[in-house]
Order: sequence, then structure tokens, then C-alpha cells
Amino acid sequence: MDKKELEFAEALEKARRSAKEQGNLITAKQVNEIFSCFALSEGQYELIYDYLKKHKIGLDEAVNLDDYLTAEEKDFLKDYLKLLAEQHKPPYYLNEVVQIAKLYAGQGVLLEDLIGEGNVVLAANTDAAEADLHRLIKEAMEVLISETADNRNVDKQMVERVNAIADAAKELAEAFGRKVTVLELADEGKYSVDEIVEAISMAGDDILEIIS
Repeated sequence: MDKKELEFAEALEKARRSAKEQGNLITAKQVNEIFSCFALSEGQYELIYDYLKKHKIGLDEAVNLDDYLTAEEKDFLKDYLKLLAEQHKPPYYLNEVVQIAKLYAGQGVLLEDLIGEGNVVLAANTDAAEADLHRLIKEAMEVLISETADNRNVDKQMVERVNAIADAAKELAEAFGRKVTVLELADEGKYSVDEIVEAISMAGDDILEIIS
């Protein structure tokens, strides 16, 4: 990435940050000021506006967050809000949790899990001021998204390692003309005994056909 591209990426991040501080809303004037040093065409500004919209950022007016929900999320939300409405006195701020959760929907975590995370924050901070609650709920949802992404990456890496160990075991078994032992595979130097045993525990019968 050259210097100009880096500066443009930083400008985009500045626009997103400004919008976040303003409730996911930014004005066209602010966008023009942020990108004024790039001498962009009208078409290029339209691309920036589209980028912001895709990230649920309203330009001059708030976006309709319901437009970003899947059919399944809308169905869940309809039932959930119906339950809230049936309560004689819904707990304070529950509806706001829903609105915040909509901001983070579509980022790898189920909408109901986001709402659940927000409700946990409410239960643990009953005396907090409204501004603090808003911040704490958003932070909790961001942490949940980050942890979910990290766990997904770990799972992916583990699957890739299991497949690689299975391939290595199959290749060695073909060379020996029989099943290989854990120690024989470890002696090849690519994987430790612990890694091979862990792969066996995850893959089960599939890998046990070639490792004794």
C-alpha cells in the first residue's frame, strides 16, 4: 500500500470513527471535509457514501437498521419484541439493547446472542447512567464479536492441522504398507506427539484407519 492509499484508508477510518461518535451518523459536509485533500470526483464520493452505507452509517439521516437484517433475524426480533410488549413493565433499556444489537448484526454473531450479551450488561449495571450503559453494551458486543472471530480462526487452523497430519500419516502409511504409529509419524519431524494425539482425538475413526 503506497502513501496515498494509506492516507485514504486513514481518512475512511476517520469518517467511520466520527460517525460512530455521532450515533452512526455523518453529514456529507463532514465527509467532504475529511476527504478534501484528495480532490475526488463526484463519482468517487458516491463510492465513499456507498461504503459508509454498507457499514450502517447514515449520511445526513439515520439508516433503517431493519433493512440490514436477514429474514431469520427479523422473525426472531418480531417474536422477541412481542414478548417485551406483553410485559406489564418491560425492564429499563431493553428496547435500546435491541437497537444497539442491530448495529452489530451481520458480523458473525447471532442477533439473539448480541441481545443476550447486552441484557447481561444491563443486569450487572442496574445503577449505571444511560450514557455509561450505552457504552458498556456496545463494548460488550464488540468483545463478543472479536472473541467469536478469534475462536473461528482457531477452529479453522485446527481443522487445517488435522487434515495436514492425516495427509502426512497417509503418505507414511503408504510408504510402509501398513498403519503407522504416533511415534513413527512424530519421528518425521513435522508434528509433535501432542499435536498428533490431539488430531486423533478430533478426527476419531477417520485418522485411526492409518495411525495405530
